[in-house]
Amino acid sequence: MSLWSLDRFLHQEPSSESASLYVGNLKWTENFDTSVNYDAVIIADCLFFEDYHKGLVHTLKKLLKPKSTSFVWIVAPSRGGSAERFLKLASDNFTASKIPHQNLEVLKHIDALPDPLN
Repeated sequence: MSLWSLDRFLHQEPSSESASLYVGNLKWTENFDTSVNYDAVIIADCLFFEDYHKGLVHTLKKLLKPKSTSFVWIVAPSRGGSAERFLKLASDNFTASKIPHQNLEVLKHIDALPDPLN
């Protein structure tokens, strides 16, 4: 799924005036703005290379608001158990859960729409 598709999906429904959504590509091995914190973070296809799991946990911890209701949703296949190992590592730092693939079917239809920028 492209970032454009996710952005389009998230902004289809009107949200409350206080809600703020941001879709973007973050390279967690580089510096990033730590002055903004989020209630929720969705990551997709980030778990295959397990050497980067600790860095990703560190980054997500910095991105999330320091409260017990902040969470991470993970969109990724298991790939030999890598997702499960990441969830175990993350569980000591924040709430994280994997979105089952069947819940992603609706996104395939959005992804099939033409990109207006092309």
